[in-house]
Amino acid sequence: MEVRELPTTLLVALAEEGWLNGLEAEAVLRRYFTTLFDAPSPDTLVLGCTHFPLLREAMAATVPPDVNIIDSAEATAQAVARFAESDAGTGSLRLMATDGTERFARLAQRFLGTTLSPQDIELVDL
Repeated sequence: MEVRELPTTLLVALAEEGWLNGLEAEAVLRRYFTTLFDAPSPDTLVLGCTHFPLLREAMAATVPPDVNIIDSAEATAQAVARFAESDAGTGSLRLMATDGTERFARLAQRFLGTTLSPQDIELVDL
C-alpha cells in the first residue's frame, strides 16, 4: 500500500465560509488534486479533517469516478453514537471552543443540523 498526504489548508476556509459547492470550491479542489491524482492515481481518498465532509460533494465531482471517498469524521461519529447509546454512554454534551464562539455556533449548525447560540459554547484558553 502506498499512502500519500496532501495539506489542503484552504479547504477549511471554504467550509467555514459555506462555499461547499460551485466554481470556487471545485477550482480549489482541482488545484490541490492535480498532483495527487497523477499516475498512478490513488483508488481511495481519506478525508482527514472534520471540515472535509462538508466538501464531499464537490470532491466527488473533482476526483476520478472510480475513487472511493472515506469520511473519517463519519466513522468517528458512528463510534461515538454507539458509545452514547450503550450503558457506558450516560452523560451530557459539553461544547467547547478555543476561538470564536459565534463562529463555532454558526458552523455547528452545518455539522450538527441544530441551532446553537454562542452562549451554548464554553470558551476555553489553552
